[in-house]
Amino acid sequence: MKKTTRTETPDGAGTWRLLSMTADSKNEAAFDYLAAASKVALKLAETAVERDVKGAHPHQEIGLLREAGLLELVAPIELGGHGVRWIDTLPVLRTISAADGSIGQLLIYHYVNSYVPLLFGTPAEATYHVQQQVTNRWYVADAINPLSPPLDVIKNEHGFVVNGTVSFSTGVAVSQRTIITPTVDGVQYFASIPTDRRGLAVNDDWDNIGQRLTSSGSATFHDFQVLNEELFTKFPVGTRPNPFATLATPLAQLGHVNLYLGIASGALEQAAEYTRNITRPWLFSGVNRAVDDPYIAERYGVLVADLSASIALADQAGRKVQAALDRGDLLSADERAEVAIEVAKAKVHSTATALSITAKIFEVTGARATGRKHGFDRFWRNVRTLTLHDPVFYKQKEVGNYFLSGLKPEFSLYT
Repeated sequence: MKKTTRTETPDGAGTWRLLSMTADSKNEAAFDYLAAASKVALKLAETAVERDVKGAHPHQEIGLLREAGLLELVAPIELGGHGVRWIDTLPVLRTISAADGSIGQLLIYHYVNSYVPLLFGTPAEATYHVQQQVTNRWYVADAINPLSPPLDVIKNEHGFVVNGTVSFSTGVAVSQRTIITPTVDGVQYFASIPTDRRGLAVNDDWDNIGQRLTSSGSATFHDFQVLNEELFTKFPVGTRPNPFATLATPLAQLGHVNLYLGIASGALEQAAEYTRNITRPWLFSGVNRAVDDPYIAERYGVLVADLSASIALADQAGRKVQAALDRGDLLSADERAEVAIEVAKAKVHSTATALSITAKIFEVTGARATGRKHGFDRFWRNVRTLTLHDPVFYKQKEVGNYFLSGLKPEFSLYT
């Protein structure tokens, strides 16, 4: 088994790194998280079509994740969590996403947001924030969008007063804590704030074709008070955090990769069930069952192979990310760049695979499969919405530049 420990660096910052240990009372062996994810997925799948049509805030769905023990999955054991490694969360993310892409996205965002104090905070800050999250079983969202105008931030004796609007705030409407990154006097801070505090309004303006249950509308701050104890870490704008802290972006990007593949897997499995039981063979096929049509079998063969290849590439990137996390504050900038490129490769491949599968399932199910009651269109709508999160051709450019010239991708909230 592994446990996580925190080490101090001369400037007071620290990183969590993994060390060997014997089995603990609360650890991966004691919690069958894959079985828990499967049970949640079965419940989500039962009502996925109806809930997609309604597009309501997913309070009950977050409750399912909470009751299943999945919210504290990546929190270190000694801080009350299950201490599951990131590489081992990937099947969980794909399982939930296969049943409901919106809830898969919310789970990914929670894992990254709840882990941010461990990446950016001091040991004391990380311990305080993560223990609070685990003890109170909070769902943690964020209101961070680099494309939105910066928030107006004014210092006062208690911390900061914040005003402004963030255009996307996925999951804030169903969260208990929200991560924000206020900038004042040329210094950027991270803060974990209570979502229900006066001065934060979540606007019900998410009306996109896909990911309808992610509560991804805008959020507006009006004289919102951020307290000093809610802050963790700070660094001057224009400077780079240490390479370990910047793993936040590859973690988020890797989450999106597995979200795409989970949705694609769900689409393929449901299409196959439909083909086996409902699809009628074409009148010129010469067969009595659709599954015996060689053209249908050939198309499924390609789609299955493509999905398997993308999952293998995603798992390869996951191992690279896990190795980087295990390095902790010893991680170098060059090693971090290699991680970002591995994740970018998986992002490029998974984008193409997921878009292809979710569109082509109609070719192997038939015209009747387009009926609204089946809801097969939601898979493509979800993937198409998600894959526009950041343009994939920029990921292709990053991979090409690194291959040709060794050009390292710069740290951002997208790379």
